[in-house]
Amino acid sequence: MAQAVAVRGGGAGKVKPRQDVSRQPLTLTPSVSPDQLKKAVAVEADRREIIKEFVRSQLEAEKDYGRIDVRTRTGQVTQSKPVLFKSGMEKIFSLFNVVSTLVKDNETVEMVNKPGVIAYKCILTRNGQFIGEGRGACDIAEKGRINDAIKIAEKRARMDACLNLGFSEYFTQDLDDTAASEGEETAQTTTPTGGWKNGEVRETTFTVKEKEIKNAQTGTVYALLYTDIGVLKAWKNTYDQIEVGQTYRAMVEASEWNGTVSLSISSLLK
Repeated sequence: MAQAVAVRGGGAGKVKPRQDVSRQPLTLTPSVSPDQLKKAVAVEADRREIIKEFVRSQLEAEKDYGRIDVRTRTGQVTQSKPVLFKSGMEKIFSLFNVVSTLVKDNETVEMVNKPGVIAYKCILTRNGQFIGEGRGACDIAEKGRINDAIKIAEKRARMDACLNLGFSEYFTQDLDDTAASEGEETAQTTTPTGGWKNGEVRETTFTVKEKEIKNAQTGTVYALLYTDIGVLKAWKNTYDQIEVGQTYRAMVEASEWNGTVSLSISSLLK
């Protein structure tokens, strides 16, 4: 039964039946006509085909993008979604005539509310018209030095803005600069044995089981060594001295990010 409610105003004392909205049928009116919707779908389909063709014909595998091996906590190795490198991002901006501008992202800093967090917003324009944006942040504690944290935050913001142009279907950010992959996977590492702590440096003996070269998003070439104590990162000159199946001594440094400890070789010892 409908209830009565007093109506304020000139009709003081009068009552008006209140409609029981839970019993009223809901009618949705399209904001666009069927023809307009068909045109919008066609435009989106054309846009996706253009991006797909651009990726196929203009971006070079292993130079502008590439897959990165990730090792699960169970020891299995699989490949990530294709990672867009810095050169690929710059090529996208250039060929699409996009200008990227970085500004401080005070909203993110205030939301995180943690000392040492640096955040940027990357605004994309073409011919002076806004076409998109992205955000990136980095904690100084994550990289150890403020200059490194600034560069990482800037790069993350630009990459996020680039992927938001419609390329996130094909690529992800460099796994070195993101949190651990979904599920059981952790990017390019396994938990090292030996109770390592952040910032600790040890003289360490290890046996190499596998090794591979990686090309980071910044263009830096480095090595991953899969050993009996976990995954070790090293510079290419160290990689060239290492042979699979051999045992080595080295000064190894531990660093921790998002609860994951990674090990890097500072120098090989004789």
